[in-house]
Amino acid sequence: MRELESRVSELSLEVATAEDLAREASLRLSEAEDSVVTLNEIIGREERDLMTRELNAQQLALETERAERHMRVVADDAARLSQEQVRG
Repeated sequence: MRELESRVSELSLEVATAEDLAREASLRLSEAEDSVVTLNEIIGREERDLMTRELNAQQLALETERAERHMRVVADDAARLSQEQVRG
């Protein structure tokens, strides 16, 4: 009987230790989950910022193309007017 009582005492200590370790692991897991949520938020912001920069770059490229076409049209008109002045 004493042996059983001693074993119960040992097992109780082991259970308490296991419970403490489980609480610590649960706390670490919770902290890791919070970190993952924070990381996902950061990734989401960065992805949105990247998409915004890409859209801005595309818009700037289109605006540059329009400006270059306009400059060609103006240059062609100026050349045409210059030729008309020479002839006329």
